[in-house]
Amino acid sequence: MRPKGLIDASAIVAIVDAGDVWHRRCREALNATPIPLATSAAALAEVFHLLAAHEVESAWKFLTTGIVTLLPIGDTDATFGASC
Repeated sequence: MRPKGLIDASAIVAIVDAGDVWHRRCREALNATPIPLATSAAALAEVFHLLAAHEVESAWKFLTTGIVTLLPIGDTDATFGASC
């Protein structure tokens, strides 16, 4: 199924971490958002860097529910040599 939107690292962290100041609002937004959502390997690397060790299992459980799909980022997604 095609992703219906994007989710970044900070939103994933807030959803997984019940102590995060944005936890409730991100959970509410997730419940109101069509799924699946897409993210990248770079965002997941940031998620696991930011989470405490005891939250990693919860993050994996969330990420394997089908709510989030991982999209690749390749050379064709970047613009090389573009002038600024």
